[in-house]
Amino acid sequence: MSFEIDYPALYYPADADSLAGQHRFVRATRLRLFALFAAAVGGAGSIEAGSLDLFGLLGLLSFVVALGTSAYLQATDPARHWYDGRTASEFIKTLTWRYVAGGNPFPRSLTAEAADRAFRSQLAEGIELEKLPAPRVGTPTKQITDRMRELRGRPFTQRRQDYRDGRIEEQRLWHARKADVNEQRKNTFTGIAITLEFAGVVGAAFKAFGLLDIDLLGVFSAAAAGLAAWMQARSYGDNQRAYARTAHQLGLIADELDTVTEDDWPRFVDQAENALSSEHIQWRAAKGLGPPRQRGTTSAAES
Repeated sequence: MSFEIDYPALYYPADADSLAGQHRFVRATRLRLFALFAAAVGGAGSIEAGSLDLFGLLGLLSFVVALGTSAYLQATDPARHWYDGRTASEFIKTLTWRYVAGGNPFPRSLTAEAADRAFRSQLAEGIELEKLPAPRVGTPTKQITDRMRELRGRPFTQRRQDYRDGRIEEQRLWHARKADVNEQRKNTFTGIAITLEFAGVVGAAFKAFGLLDIDLLGVFSAAAAGLAAWMQARSYGDNQRAYARTAHQLGLIADELDTVTEDDWPRFVDQAENALSSEHIQWRAAKGLGPPRQRGTTSAAES
């Protein structure tokens, strides 16, 4: 299912910064854990090449790489760009859909000028601009796009269908897919962890009975510890539960959507967007962050 919508100009640098930060964090974390595993391999045995111990050299180089990636993560903090960018982009998306659907705090009872003022005001209030990357020369600056105004101007029944297709169903399917992917990865990595633990038992037996000079116990222990650290960093289990819960909530919302009247529509959209925002709040909590900065959601008609 595809639904075209142009988001405010601030959305795109926030989203790009979040994705770039996530990719840098994941790549650096993966490299660091592989380097620590390689260092464990380097300490497990010894192969002499003249005056040089190749296993020792592997351990040395691996620790240098691990130290370098740790310094990189500390100095650049890509996770912070990931978290801040996602917070900003998610806020802009929910604010945009409230506006185009005619939900609170931008009901269609407002004049076009009042709705636009309220949207710009909440956008400025809700985004921590200092945390976004600097804008590039020539990038768009329009925060209320022509497409947004077109969608907002449609009759109620069309706006309700647009909201179903472009927001509720799109997000329900996205969360369902993400839940499935995280479930599969959790099961895969859990299976690998069990295999490594069994291999560690075998390695310990070899060491105990002097059957092998290489310290397989240390190698498999390091591999299991690294895998555990990776699973903790990616939070597959927690993510699967959060995505599945949101997908089910959106299914319930979709089931109710066609029965909502125009009078109840602003309130319904507000509740639906709050349900979507709750997943992001839980995601921040799982990352050890506080809730997003409080933002006003009072209807402009009431302010």
